[in-house]
Formats: sequence, structure tokens, C-alpha cells
Amino acid sequence: LYAAFGTAITGAYGFLSCGKLMLNEAFGSLDIVTPSFATAFVVGMSAANLTGRIGYTTLSDYLAKRIGGDPFFGRKHVYNIMFGMSVPAYLAINYSIHQGINSDSLVPLAVFSGSVFTILSSFGGAAATRPAIVGDIFGLKNVAPLSARQLSVVLPGAFLGPKIVTYFREQSVTASIHDLSQKVDNAEFTDAFGMGKEQLETLISQQTVTVPRLMELVPPGTVDPTPFVYDTSMYVLAGFASMALATNLLLKPVCTSTHDKGQI
Repeated sequence: LYAAFGTAITGAYGFLSCGKLMLNEAFGSLDIVTPSFATAFVVGMSAANLTGRIGYTTLSDYLAKRIGGDPFFGRKHVYNIMFGMSVPAYLAINYSIHQGINSDSLVPLAVFSGSVFTILSSFGGAAATRPAIVGDIFGLKNVAPLSARQLSVVLPGAFLGPKIVTYFREQSVTASIHDLSQKVDNAEFTDAFGMGKEQLETLISQQTVTVPRLMELVPPGTVDPTPFVYDTSMYVLAGFASMALATNLLLKPVCTSTHDKGQI
């Protein structure tokens, strides 16, 4: 239960740290993506979180009663839905970005936005439904302290998620700079940055050489790698969502032999 919740929120927190930036870097060339649109997108992320908290808790209560027997199984189905939908949503983000390059179609943007909102609604639903599934597994006697103990995974998840995204983004940016620099004439590179390519690492650390600056020097037709710098991050976050789903599938009710026979 700790592992499922912890891995799920790690991925969601990772995306919360870069969602707006990804929107601008991947779809900033579209006329519709204005500062006002980006602000509305952030509001939509919050609305998706709230919708998930309300919608998934309602669905979990319904399935817990509908399936009958132990309500744990109905609640578990809802978590399977939340975690299961997050995996293709992360992958769809990469797909939409790649499809949106050099395209004026709004379909990739719609797929991107829908995938983001799916992830954040699952994040909200997992957080809001957690006390209910804790009560289904361990009983109602100690729901409050057990739910509070699970909050211990929130801080690591909130810390690791953005760190993971930032790390892989920086790795991708550095790799892109090295690749683009090879396409720039040596003399032109020295004239532009005051140092030769042998000092590239120093120029990168000083943020003198950047992807946008190199795009001004590379031959026409060179593809701007900026929208793709989150590819690896999204694959990693999809892996976290997969681990959340796998651990949730392993959940079973507590054996009746361990039940507290005392009065609640």
C-alpha cells in the first residue's frame, strides 16, 4: 500500500513541476498557446486534481457497494483504474509532442492536455480515496493514525518527482547541445562563443551555449530538440505508474486470523 501510493504520487509530483513549461516548449509555436492559455492550463490541472478527488471517491464507494462482499475489492478496482490509466497517459504525452512538431493541428495539443488531466485526476483520486482503502484493509479502529503514517511517503515523493524530471531533462539538454554543436562550423562556433568546441563543457556549465543559441547557427532544416527533452522523464514516470499498478495488484485483504476480536 505504501509502495503503490508512493510511486504513484512521485510521478504526479514530477509532472506538476514541469507541466506548464512542457506546454510552452512543445506547443509554443501554436497561435492558441498564449500566456492566457498557459494560465488556463494550470487552472485546468488544479481542476483535474479536484475532479479526481470527487469522482474517484464517489466511484470507489459505488463499486464497494455494487460488487458486494468485502468493500476492499471494489476500492481496489478503482485504484487499478487510476494507476492503469496513468501509464498510457504518460506515454501519450510523448506521442502527442512528437506528432505536434511542425503541425498546425490542435489534436496533439488536445491529447497532451487530456493526458495531463488524466494523470492529475488519478493523483487527486488516489490521495482522497486512501483513508477509505486503509479502513477496508485494516478496519476502522485505527484509520486516522494509519492514514497519517502513509503521509510519510508524500514528502519523499514530492522531493524525488521533480528531481527525477529535472535530472533527465538536463541530461537530454546536454546531449542535444553536444549533437547540435557538431553541426556548427568550428570557426563559426568560436566566433559566436569566444571559445572552441574543446571548451564546450565549460560553456555549457556557464550557460553560454544553449539549444536556442545553437539553433541560430545550425544549417537550415535542423530539427529543434527542445520539445523532446522530456521524453526520458516521461518514460521514467510511466515506469513509476507501472510499479504503482503492479503493487496495487498484489494487495490482498488482511487475513481474518489477525483481526482484532476486541470491541471497537
